[in-house]
Amino acid sequence: MSWNRLREIARQVHLWIGLTGGIFIFVICLTGTILVFEDDVLHLLNPEVFAVEAGSTSADFDNLQQQISEKSGKSVVGIAFNKDNTGPVQMFVKKEGEKGRPETLYVHPSTGDILGNAKTLRGKEFFMFNFKLHRWFMMETEIGRPIVGFFTLGFVLATITGLIVWFPKKMRYWRQGLKVKWKSNWKRVNHDFHSAFGLYAAVFLLILALTGLCWSFEWYRNGLSELIGAKVFDRSKTEIKTEMIPGETLSLNDLIENQSQGLQEYGFLRLNLSPEANQAMELNAYRTGFAALSLPDRFYLHPQTGAVVGRQMIKELSFGEIVAKSIHDVHMGYIFGGLSKWIFFISSVIATLLPITGILIWWNKRRKKNFKL
Repeated sequence: MSWNRLREIARQVHLWIGLTGGIFIFVICLTGTILVFEDDVLHLLNPEVFAVEAGSTSADFDNLQQQISEKSGKSVVGIAFNKDNTGPVQMFVKKEGEKGRPETLYVHPSTGDILGNAKTLRGKEFFMFNFKLHRWFMMETEIGRPIVGFFTLGFVLATITGLIVWFPKKMRYWRQGLKVKWKSNWKRVNHDFHSAFGLYAAVFLLILALTGLCWSFEWYRNGLSELIGAKVFDRSKTEIKTEMIPGETLSLNDLIENQSQGLQEYGFLRLNLSPEANQAMELNAYRTGFAALSLPDRFYLHPQTGAVVGRQMIKELSFGEIVAKSIHDVHMGYIFGGLSKWIFFISSVIATLLPITGILIWWNKRRKKNFKL
């Protein structure tokens, strides 16, 4: 098959995917764009919850645990906080035997006042609406999930065929496809934007689409797991049993303080409390910063002494294990903190505009053809 023939087939496939699925791809991309900065927007909309000034002393976690248990009527199963003592302490609460994820409460580190609930934050309903639209088109999950996956596959194919179409018939003109002639008429600007910016964002859009398919199709998720040699969305928990030591148990304050001093390179810690007395507690340690890797190093602590009895360091994992653990954060855009958020946000904005600019290109060519007739 000649290159010109392949290019023409790709052009037809690219066109018909855009015409038949453009509106659905537009919705997926638009809602994805909105969700990239969800946490940042919620922080701005709820200053009374997140604008907690740094205190002169560290939080009394033993006291906070007792207060929140009494106020919520639930058990505290986890604690998360910034090591610099800024922002609220996150307390994760759950009734004994209750299924599902724990409830997240934002607590003032000094007073123990409950500042907010993750489910009822101002603006949360808006983002939840976009989330459901992005994932299921507001349908039942069993129906909406594969439909979103179908159009995501179409988006992957449209991106690949778009790259083929981008290459000009005569390669010496390839530089023209990298520029937008902003001073030309709107039709030319629209065409150049679709071509040039589609190329610039193509790699990131493929990453977003290919990771997004993990939520839509079990066969795809299982196939990817086999390919990389690690299970995608592995929710199994590492349980390490410890020997109980007679004597006084280390307080929660002392345990957290000891670990905070020893983990200088991390800025955010989350401690999952042991459901059983002889089970090690899991401490997730996160690096913070504009381009910090979002994946935590995990330390397993003796519930009485706080001694590290096990660890899972990201740098020690295989490439496949790192990929499997990164799928969620890559798709959400924060795998490398604020840096990747901005990259994927801009890419998502471009993706949202591509169906619109593509249809306008088709419409203009159609009008021109009819005018000639």
